[in-house]
Amino acid sequence: MRRDYLRFSLYSQHHRVLLLGSLMFLGVLVLIFRAYTLQIENSGKALKIQERQTLRRIRIPARRGRILSADQVILADNEPGFSLLFYPGEMRFNRRRKTIDYMLRAAETLSRAIGKDSPLTRERIVLHLNTKPGLPLVLFSRLSPQEAARLYEEIGNWRGVDLESEASRCYPGGRLACHLIGYTGVDLAEKPKDKEDFFYYIPDIVGRNGVEQVADLVVPGTQIRGLRGAPGSSLIRVDHLGFAHNEPVEKSDPVDGNHIILTLDSRAQRIAENLLEGSRGAIVVLDAANGDILAAASSPGYDLAKFVPALPRTYYDALQKDPERPLIHRAFQGSFTPGSIVKPLVCLGYQTAGLSSYEKVFCDGFNEIGNAVVRCAAYRRGGHGEMDMRDAIKHSCNSFMIQNMLAIGKKNVCETMRHAGIGRKTGVEIGESAGIFPSDEIKMRRFRTRWNAYDSALLSIGQGIIEVTPLQAALFAAAIANGGTVWQPHLIKNAIDPYGNILFTRPVVAVDSLNGTPEMLKVIQDGMDQVVNAPGGSGRRAALDGLKIYGKTGSAEIGRKPNLRINAWFIAFTTYKKRTYSIAVLQENARSGGSSCAPLASEFFRQYLLNAPKRADEELLMPDDEADPTLYL
Repeated sequence: MRRDYLRFSLYSQHHRVLLLGSLMFLGVLVLIFRAYTLQIENSGKALKIQERQTLRRIRIPARRGRILSADQVILADNEPGFSLLFYPGEMRFNRRRKTIDYMLRAAETLSRAIGKDSPLTRERIVLHLNTKPGLPLVLFSRLSPQEAARLYEEIGNWRGVDLESEASRCYPGGRLACHLIGYTGVDLAEKPKDKEDFFYYIPDIVGRNGVEQVADLVVPGTQIRGLRGAPGSSLIRVDHLGFAHNEPVEKSDPVDGNHIILTLDSRAQRIAENLLEGSRGAIVVLDAANGDILAAASSPGYDLAKFVPALPRTYYDALQKDPERPLIHRAFQGSFTPGSIVKPLVCLGYQTAGLSSYEKVFCDGFNEIGNAVVRCAAYRRGGHGEMDMRDAIKHSCNSFMIQNMLAIGKKNVCETMRHAGIGRKTGVEIGESAGIFPSDEIKMRRFRTRWNAYDSALLSIGQGIIEVTPLQAALFAAAIANGGTVWQPHLIKNAIDPYGNILFTRPVVAVDSLNGTPEMLKVIQDGMDQVVNAPGGSGRRAALDGLKIYGKTGSAEIGRKPNLRINAWFIAFTTYKKRTYSIAVLQENARSGGSSCAPLASEFFRQYLLNAPKRADEELLMPDDEADPTLYL
């Protein structure tokens, strides 16, 4: 019995050993299989995980393209300069405190070398080391070549310090065409489309206004790359603390932005801005044959040089609070009551309604519409007497316009204004106002009353429910000059790549035409000829030896006494060396169109086309022998 028990015990122990050995062998097999899957099958995944832990991709913004005028003057550029950089990985000690102290001493010494206070603080260093240890810390940017030369003598004494060339946005013209060019700023988008592609995201400089904004990503109306360009990248290797090694693992260079060529003539723009200096107003000059904008000045303006490298909040706040409203581009965005500059369109509308240009109206200086009385400019001397259409345009006679409007109605006049582009955006590339088109709906919406005879009378003299921009005024002046074509105006002419290849040329587009025959337009042109070149014409101060200028004055009353003010206008066109130009001049709070604006148009053409030197201001501001502003409605 005992022998059987021993035999069973030995048999059981032998089986336990076999079982334990089998389990151990199975465990080894599992380990071998697991090691195989980790090292062979999943090695690619492991490498990717390792790379994510040791590699950092840095976004490198592209250089912005230039903005140039049609005469090849650079309006927006990238100014060469230098940045002083600290590389934390090379300045590191075995203790963080030593690293920070070393960086502070280096910053203090190098700042003294160029006569500046050190901008570096302990808090700034700690923040950088905690958030962006793989990136260099920028101590100074936009350093001049002279400052860089002084720093080169010092940086050899400090490890981890380097000077790198940079390019920052600049505006060589300062105030020149500021509203047209616009300005830039750092891209503040919370989630840029490509942010997930980079560990360290250095944002672009993007357009904030004007051409800088509308041509930022693409050229307007195309898919062609705009001023911003395409970013590049740099792949760097970092250690376990995130500090970078010197040489990048790989690098792809950014693609520079394309250059934008404007239709603007820099000399025309400068002359226009100089003529407006010290006043509130606008001057727009067009090529009447295609709608190219040669000048679009607005006063007052602002200094673009103060917008780089970043716009100071105090300066921007001051511009916003300025009662002169310098941020408003009056040439495109300003919407103003036009006064008598629309009388050529009114007379064209009368002709399309069947009125003969030779039919006369007697002007006694007053016009009664219900209980209201509207005076004419000649009311003090008993009126203009008998006026036909050419005389009415020449003398800007209110009575002729009002009596015919009340007899004919506004339908044809409004149709002519619609074709001329009033109340409609022109399609220019940057921001603009549509103005106000005279209609029953607008009257009801604004005043909750129906259109009446008094509204029609006011419309005939450019008052009441109608507003235009200086750009629109220059456009319909160009249409009168060129035979009736209303162009889509353009500010952008070409886009070229960094190597000078033309990528895009803006086509010439006609958007409408004045609804009158060539004979009808000839009547209007004859009247505008007499405005400037005949004795007694309301715009005779625009007359100029060497050029034949056709024009029309306008003075719009704004508000009521004692706060009554005058917005003065003058539109004109002239032909020089087979090229026809149109112009619109606006001055706020002025005397009259004939005394305030007509001389400015004449002086512009004198300087721009005839290359004559600037006249004295007192010659421009001659006394006006018929300038009681309250007479011009």
